[in-house]
Amino acid sequence: MEKWHLLFQSKSSLRFAMLCIQSHQTDTAFNLAAEQYLLERRREDVFMLWRSTPCVVIGRNQNAWAQANANYIYKQRLPIYRRISGGGAVYHDLGNLNFAFILAVADNRRMDFETQLRPIIAFLNQCRAPAKLDGRSDIIVNGLKISGNAQHIHRHSVLHHGTLLFASDLAALRHALQTSAGVYHDRAVQSNRRPVTNICDFLPQSETIDHFTARLLAFIQNRFHARRVELSLADQNAIDHIANQKYRSREWNIGHVSTYQFKRSCDLSAGQFDIELVVANGMISQARIINKANKSDCNLASALIGCRHDPADIQAVLHHWFKGNRSAMDEMVDRLVGCCF
Repeated sequence: MEKWHLLFQSKSSLRFAMLCIQSHQTDTAFNLAAEQYLLERRREDVFMLWRSTPCVVIGRNQNAWAQANANYIYKQRLPIYRRISGGGAVYHDLGNLNFAFILAVADNRRMDFETQLRPIIAFLNQCRAPAKLDGRSDIIVNGLKISGNAQHIHRHSVLHHGTLLFASDLAALRHALQTSAGVYHDRAVQSNRRPVTNICDFLPQSETIDHFTARLLAFIQNRFHARRVELSLADQNAIDHIANQKYRSREWNIGHVSTYQFKRSCDLSAGQFDIELVVANGMISQARIINKANKSDCNLASALIGCRHDPADIQAVLHHWFKGNRSAMDEMVDRLVGCCF
């Protein structure tokens, strides 16, 4: 297979109707960076497929903790990534196949999901999974969602990408995307939640995700007279640089969100507490923790100011706070961390 040197491709290079790329990396940061890189540097239209190890990916304008289960994510050590497109939060694992079309657009004001999803829906129906577009950007089979999609425009190119739930862990998906018991006041985009299913349930039992992926690539190649290529080492190095600068940074993944307020009441062994936080750029700028039994303000709140609104960071603050009382620490820290999301 040809190593396609996209970064230094000359203007006189031979052009093809479409290039097909399958990423063999399961690093979500790398693959999101690859999508951005191809979008910004494309000379041909591109179709890309990739998979990743378990994680949560949120839309560009979302508050991560309002759309995902912070405590489950922390305990399972699931990373969170922010993509450059809008839309809602999704769960990824190796049973989920991600696809991306990177295409030239004549009118960059138009976001046409139906046109971009037509080949994917045709392929699924060819596989005897009765798929159809539902709403603006979801693909469903028998009323259940198997694909969510989003788009991002860059100059005269559009990135259209989506998920294909082939054989994902749906229990883990539900846990990871379960919303918090707390109340968030923000202007962030909300996820459109609906029941999901796996594509493999509609296919022969012998069908594997590798075989499914190969069939989808062949289908796209035939439909668009596309050429299968691989990224060169120079391309991979450039993509890795983008991943390091952006998609592996906490500032982008968690901190890239407008100021929000969080409120929650919790029953703890010491009584019922009201917790109120103001978070700016991912950092707690104001905090109040009130013991409702005696109407007193808890001094612990002051220790949270300047801390990231992140389970690991809040846990570290609480461990330091309770360091003089081991039994209190063991009893309170986990509960308090959970109450802050």
